Amino acid sequence: MNAGIALLHLRSVTDSVADAVGRAGDSSATVLRSTLQDAVDRTAALDACGRLSTAALLREAGAIALTASRAGTGSLEQAYRWARRAVVLDGSDRGSWRVLAESWDELQVAENRPQWFGTVIACAPGATGRCELAPLDSARVSEAQRVELGLRTVQQQRERLDVLNRERRGPERRPPSRRGS
Repeated sequence: MNAGIALLHLRSVTDSVADAVGRAGDSSATVLRSTLQDAVDRTAALDACGRLSTAALLREAGAIALTASRAGTGSLEQAYRWARRAVVLDGSDRGSWRVLAESWDELQVAENRPQWFGTVIACAPGATGRCELAPLDSARVSEAQRVELGLRTVQQQRERLDVLNRERRGPERRPPSRRGS
């Protein structure tokens, strides 16, 4: 099978299963995470056979591992490694830079360090918990560099957060009107 087609299939499965993990109970989520890890392992097998030879294929591999990681697998470092290889092969590919930036930021946040690119949003637990930009080392990456890489600026991320927080809060409630008082 063509590596590109295999990765498209694995990416589709990974996206669907990762969405399901968020809605699943504990025992179901464990099974779903196993499916995600299997997708990462299959991607690694393609890489071990030398099938991930282009920036586009490595970018897709990184995206698969990043999605799986966000759903609770231990594939974050692998996502970063694949994305980094993609950027080395084609530094002009914004998609590869995006996966690299997101995986790097998530690695930084996981190690209790400030993110560089401003891609990680942290939300308090619960459906109405407030979301904020995870701590950011703004000296590492400039706004111009973010734009050049196809990433949102910090201001755009904050505007996105405002919308997200409004959606999580739900519709504004007005006090009942007092008629006849």
